[in-house]
Amino acid sequence: MLIFFIVIFQAVGREPEEDALASFLEIPARVQSQNLEIQKAEKNLKDARENCILEKTIKEARAAVGGGYAYITPDPSSPGPQGNIFSGTAEVSVPITPQFRAGGNFSINSLGITKESISLKVSPFIPKAENIPEQEICEKAKVTLDYLKSSIFRRTENLIIRAAIQGMERDLAKETLALENRKYEVIRKQEEIGEASFQDVQEQVLSLKDAQQSVYQQELNYLNSRKELMLLLAPSEEEIVIPELSLEVLQFLITERKNTITGLQDQSITSQKLKNLGIEKRSLESEAKTAKKWQPDLTASSSLSLPETAFSISLEFSFSPADLKGEDLQDLYDEIKEKETDIAVEKFTAALEKDILKQSLAISEDALANAVLQKENDMLSFKEGGLLFEQGLRTVLQVEQLRLNLERSEIQCMKAAAEVLSLQGDLLDMWHL
Repeated sequence: MLIFFIVIFQAVGREPEEDALASFLEIPARVQSQNLEIQKAEKNLKDARENCILEKTIKEARAAVGGGYAYITPDPSSPGPQGNIFSGTAEVSVPITPQFRAGGNFSINSLGITKESISLKVSPFIPKAENIPEQEICEKAKVTLDYLKSSIFRRTENLIIRAAIQGMERDLAKETLALENRKYEVIRKQEEIGEASFQDVQEQVLSLKDAQQSVYQQELNYLNSRKELMLLLAPSEEEIVIPELSLEVLQFLITERKNTITGLQDQSITSQKLKNLGIEKRSLESEAKTAKKWQPDLTASSSLSLPETAFSISLEFSFSPADLKGEDLQDLYDEIKEKETDIAVEKFTAALEKDILKQSLAISEDALANAVLQKENDMLSFKEGGLLFEQGLRTVLQVEQLRLNLERSEIQCMKAAAEVLSLQGDLLDMWHL
């Protein structure tokens, strides 16, 4: 029995398990690379980037081909073409910029007569194309993907820790059930010799039923957590092995995150909503920058025809009250001010959320310290019980109960540490880390 105690002491005082830590860090990264939601978000970003082109005017190029037939009644007195005449034309028009368009035309007929022409058209008041909506969609898709990856990563971490703790609770429930069974056997024998009452037996029966229900419930909790974790990898059927995490591993992670948080205190916090509001504000500012208070239509055109070498030029100017854009521009300025207000409100909300998280984190750190203190007290009780057992002052069942109390304290420490880690993760997400 003394050897048994020594094994327990060594298990409780072990160093952080490198394999468990490595597995804990590897699983979230693997889930990120295979998660279906993330893959869909990546595709959305790719599609948005394909449309996010600053100069899309080349896509507005036009090409046309055509053909025709004509019959000219033969007239001996006329020197021109006569009879059946077939013709074909090809035309292309390419916008070099929104303000500048170039074109060309070629025609030929069955008599071998060809004509070529080139043309240029300039409209200086047309605003530069910046495809602001497409840029906004592209930037928002990137933000969505980044925050989704972070969310999946944190969710995976929390599920791994929760499943590991529930695995410990399941094992504890099974050991408790075994102990209650042994207690039941002892109390039945005591009843037979008059050392226990019928009421004592019934109370132990209730304790035994509670232990059985606890085993069922803890097994169900563990399976549900594993299912949630596996769903993050769906439709992949790849198996995830839950690492056997210890309190030392969680405390190591807590220390690492605490150091990271300390180094970020002087940096500005953010949120997905705040980033999207910033994108919307920049889009409105870009739109206001390119907008004009008035936009008349001025077009200068020129063409050169061959083989006659004919050149022509024309200038057209038009204006209507609808070309006055002052009210539209003012509406843009008003929307920009509204976005600035929304951003200020969101910054205040984020700062308030940060303060609440820091307060909650301090409370959870105190709870962890208290849980560790209780564990140390239970450790002392267990050691004392072992010494008293060797002196014949404690029974095996009593020492076993003290051992289970120590395991229960270990689990409470794990739960408290998990809460600290979860809050630290939420706080790190405010810096988007």
